Amino acid sequence: MRTYFIPLTTLLFGFLVLQSSHIPGILKDIKCNETETAILTTTVISKDFLDTNVALEDSDYDPNASQSALVRSGSEMERRNSKRKYALVLFGGVSRLYHSMHARDIYDTTEPIQYTPLNVTGTSLMQHIVDINGGGKNFDLFIHSWNEDLEDKYMEIFDRNDVNHAWSLFEDNSLFETVYKPLLSNAEYKDNWRMMSLSASLSRGAMAVMQHIAQKRNGTQYERVVFIRPDIIMTADMNLSSPVYAPKPNIVHVDRHPRGDGDFYFLLSSREALEEMARLVLDVAQLPKSKIQIHGFIQRAFRKHNFTFLIDRIKPGINVEVWRKLCKSGVMIDRGKEFYRRYGVSNADWNDMLSLCK
Repeated sequence: MRTYFIPLTTLLFGFLVLQSSHIPGILKDIKCNETETAILTTTVISKDFLDTNVALEDSDYDPNASQSALVRSGSEMERRNSKRKYALVLFGGVSRLYHSMHARDIYDTTEPIQYTPLNVTGTSLMQHIVDINGGGKNFDLFIHSWNEDLEDKYMEIFDRNDVNHAWSLFEDNSLFETVYKPLLSNAEYKDNWRMMSLSASLSRGAMAVMQHIAQKRNGTQYERVVFIRPDIIMTADMNLSSPVYAPKPNIVHVDRHPRGDGDFYFLLSSREALEEMARLVLDVAQLPKSKIQIHGFIQRAFRKHNFTFLIDRIKPGINVEVWRKLCKSGVMIDRGKEFYRRYGVSNADWNDMLSLCK
């Protein structure tokens, strides 16, 4: 069942310019001009929301405990929600096959629209994240996407009967662009806008998870929260109970990109990390514009708050890659079409991807 919910404390995209004296809570301490203030209010939650709904007790969740021990009170539905150990959060836009992944490409109608085959990438993610970790009964699903036209496709692939579809929001990020673009020079705009777009999606997803914890789980934290792009192909298991992902308050786990600067996924295991992800768009907006660059800008924002990024055993180009870049990965492309049949790849899917190698 789909649930669409936007916090009352979240200011909507239509409010473009606000006086800084009117910005609630957390934003009051940030020195910024009116235009900068506007961008921060588009997706950032207020301090009141953080204090009242998310300042929760450390979870004492025990997967072997009885249902009554998992929650303080509530309906049978709340007890059932509290039993799910993990949250899977899909974020961002889906890249097209014949474009580099810029946020503006989502709305480019000058070429035929041909997206990454979500049926292939999505199946790989469900197999190697959901199924390997006990199946959908252990997962709540959250979706934030900039692709309004792909909502039905997302539901077809990810909204399985065994997974609890907790929240989804499909929206147009061109309104967000209207606010952010004036902050950048023409030279900076190309790359920095897509990074802000990605940050906004991550923040919206994190906010939704925090709300769900507060309102549907009676404060019971998830053991792990996985934020992941939907347009990547994964061929290795992400075993969330592995010591590799041992939970620590100020740790974020990522793939084996050099220096821990990967952005395929972010695995969080603490309330502190989840709160920082919700504030990400604000923190990225405060970075020097020259630092808002692909591979590392999210890490820079987190490190300002003393977070450490640890790499796991899943290596880009070997075990995970953006589908449209598969032909550039010798190991992954050399496995051949038959290997990827397990994820539902068709002859047309494979040939379309191969055409990018030319």
